Amino acid sequence: MSMKAYKAFNADLAYRGFQYEIGKTYTMDEEPVPYISGFYSCENLDDVFIYYKPWANKKVRICEVELDGTIIKSNRKYVSNKITIVKEIDYSIFKVTSKNSYHRMMVVHYGTDEDLDILVTDESSHVRSTVAFQGRTKDLDILVNDDAYVVRAAVAMQGRPQDLDILVNDENPDVRAAVAIQGRPQDLNVLVNDDDYIVRMVVATRKHGTDLDVRTIALYKLRKIHNTNQNTN
Repeated sequence: MSMKAYKAFNADLAYRGFQYEIGKTYTMDEEPVPYISGFYSCENLDDVFIYYKPWANKKVRICEVELDGTIIKSNRKYVSNKITIVKEIDYSIFKVTSKNSYHRMMVVHYGTDEDLDILVTDESSHVRSTVAFQGRTKDLDILVNDDAYVVRAAVAMQGRPQDLDILVNDENPDVRAAVAIQGRPQDLNVLVNDDDYIVRMVVATRKHGTDLDVRTIALYKLRKIHNTNQNTN
C-alpha cells in the first residue's frame, strides 16, 4: 500500500551523492533496511527538519513523494524500496511569524527582502546566522555586532573587509577561525599565534596553501552547537 510523504534534498535535488528528478520513480531490488539501505522520507512535513536542517547557507529543497513497495517505519521517518518524487512543495507555506525556527529559516531562503528585514533581528541565533549567509550589506552591518558568536562567525564568512577588521580580535575562537579562513595576510599575521589550536590550524592551511577544504574546518565548531549531524537517506 502506497503512502504520501516528504523528502528533503540539497539545492540540486541530490542526496548523499544520488541525483533525483521530480516526476521520476526509483526502485531497488533488495528489501529496505533502516540506516543501511532504502529511500527515506517523513510522513509529517516538520519531521524532515529533524534530519535535514536549513541552517546557514544550506538551502534545503523539499518534495512531496509517494512511497511504495516495502515500507518500514524507523523512528520519525520511513524507509522503502520504491519512491516517486511527485512535486516540490510550495515554500510560501512557511511564514515569517511562525513559532517554528526551522520554518523561519526556510523563509530566509525562499522569502522576500521584506521578510529578511524582519528576520535580521529574530530571537533565534540560528535564524540570524542564516540571514547573515544571504550576504545583504544592511544585514551584515547589523549582525557584525550580534551577541551570538555563531552569528558573528557567519558574518565573518562573508568576507567583507570592514567586518574582518573588527572580528579578527573577537573574543570567540570560532569567529576568529572564520576570519582566518578568508586568508587576508594581515589577519593571518595576527592569528598565527592565537591561543586556540583550531584558529592556528586554519592559519597554517592558508599560509602554506594546503589543498584542504578549510570551509569545513571553520564550520566544524560552528555547526556542532546546532546538532546538524545527519542520519542516512
